[in-house]
Amino acid sequence: MTAERLVLAFTLVMAAVAGWRLAPSAIAPAAVAASTAAPQRILSCSPVADAWLPELVEPGRIIGASAWFRDHHPLAFRIAATAAIASIDRVEAIRALAPDLVVVSDTHGDPRRVARLRDAGLAVLDLGASAGRSTAGDQLRALGVAVGATDRAMTLALTLERRLAQAAADIPPERRPRAVVAQVWGDDLSLATIGSSAHDALVAGGCIDAAADRWRGWPRIAMEELAALDPQVVVCAAGHGDRLRRLPGAERVAALHRPGGVVELAPALLEDPGRLLADAAEAIRAAVHGEPGR
Repeated sequence: MTAERLVLAFTLVMAAVAGWRLAPSAIAPAAVAASTAAPQRILSCSPVADAWLPELVEPGRIIGASAWFRDHHPLAFRIAATAAIASIDRVEAIRALAPDLVVVSDTHGDPRRVARLRDAGLAVLDLGASAGRSTAGDQLRALGVAVGATDRAMTLALTLERRLAQAAADIPPERRPRAVVAQVWGDDLSLATIGSSAHDALVAGGCIDAAADRWRGWPRIAMEELAALDPQVVVCAAGHGDRLRRLPGAERVAALHRPGGVVELAPALLEDPGRLLADAAEAIRAAVHGEPGR
């Protein structure tokens, strides 16, 4: 290991202890190195770290994960015996678990939430906001450094990017349908577009995001706006196809009523910000274009 890599490793690990916020986008993959003092009691309050940690460390080192992961993620069985944390605002409950490292992300731009953890004497790794493919690899590498699994994290990040690149590499532009990722909660309709992992899965899966020219993130829209987009394919969570069809104005969205026009996936594939990103892309590719080679 070079002196440069040792210095960067020490800097990154001490950042968590000293209260710095690690900015994953600023971490060059080739410069990341492992810590010699890896934490043994890791508490994840991050939807990013929840699913990656079992790939990076022994299960016994993970003492907790987010309640969302425990309740909804298909990989939750890998750390089923751990505590479930509903919110990083439950500082006393988190401190009572005596973690060596608390991992957080997506704190909605409120630095006070992380500051309260650090003020309680906790070492915190803040992976920042998730924005799909553009942040997934850097977040994974930063997590690997902090838990002493740098090489493993680098390998996983490269594998993730390779799978995304290959998922629909054989599909030419003219065969890629205009599509959207839609979600229904009650009477509210929203789309996932640029800045979300669902958008990146849609594009890597061989589709053109029909909403990308108009919106970012998860915009709430009217059914009339979806009809105006006139997507050829609507991707949604399992069960949301019927919800979409019951919304007023749904009869004007042709894809909702055309065979093959609605692709339903396991909800976690559209919600997970990193670990299942390639799985989601491959599932979309298979549903829209068929399995590779067929």
